[in-house]
Amino acid sequence: MSETSSALAVTVQLSVECIGSIDMGHWLEVTAEPTKLSRTLAFAEARISADDELVARATAVFRKLS
Repeated sequence: MSETSSALAVTVQLSVECIGSIDMGHWLEVTAEPTKLSRTLAFAEARISADDELVARATAVFRKLS
């Protein structure tokens, strides 16, 4: 999705699934993108990786305030 805006929002739902582990001190890389945008809600997914290995996934729903 290529639509961007600077709207205020609150978190309605946030879920994180840990599927791996890392040692202390490793850098995490988070890649997130919107998956669906409606008039009042925004849905997003994220992938969290360390050393190019997926360690967690997340989904979220946000309610737009403006």
